[in-house]
Amino acid sequence: MPDDLTPTEREAIANADAHLTNAGLPGYSDLVALLGSIRAPRWRHVRRGSEYAEIGRFEVQCASPIAEGDTVVAYRGVDGKGWARPEIEFLDGRFSPLRGAPGGADAQG
Repeated sequence: MPDDLTPTEREAIANADAHLTNAGLPGYSDLVALLGSIRAPRWRHVRRGSEYAEIGRFEVQCASPIAEGDTVVAYRGVDGKGWARPEIEFLDGRFSPLRGAPGGADAQG
């Protein structure tokens, strides 16, 4: 368990762990071990020395050039291929939210 948890957080995790274990499911320590074994590639910026975890590789698709500071939307197709597109193009009507999906059209207020 992380060292920086409050007593209330520790108790909540212990209770959840007990419920999971009693139900025959993996407990907290099992899940932490599993997640710890899945390591994202890590990179260091050569000049700044800052560290980054790679979250994926995406193909950029855009109708107009993108510039430093532009926001892109990263998305993955059902085939598993990742894409990135400028936010303005993603929201210009090329895509529409799916009903019933998290964040979909029916989830908006």
